[in-house]
Amino acid sequence: MRGLQRLGDKRTRVALIFAIPLLYLTMCRLPAGEAVKTPSGRELRVLSVMRNKLWMSGRGTIESLEVAFYSATPGDSSELRDVLNLVIPRTAPSDSIILLSQISDSWWLKAIGIKVEHGYFFKRQGDGTWAQGL
Repeated sequence: MRGLQRLGDKRTRVALIFAIPLLYLTMCRLPAGEAVKTPSGRELRVLSVMRNKLWMSGRGTIESLEVAFYSATPGDSSELRDVLNLVIPRTAPSDSIILLSQISDSWWLKAIGIKVEHGYFFKRQGDGTWAQGL
């Protein structure tokens, strides 16, 4: 009887030894992203592009475009301009906000599933140009 109990405990330990890395490999890592080339020749890894609609009572509908991409140097203004120049031609006339999310491209942060993100808002002005900030 005791031998069967020990066998069950050993099987449980072996199952856990295989289950923990499997969970990590399938759930914890951040995705690699899709390679996109900007007009200036810079290559970026884009994670997502989302179009949102928000209806607010008394204000109507606000439409926005969100782009998340990996960046080796978050806060790099030339990289932001490149991405903004890539995104602006693809905005709908009703879009009023663009959110660019620079995510740290550090290998070890991506490998353990930690997302360090810097967000930058751009709002459409009355003359159709885009200004940073809300």
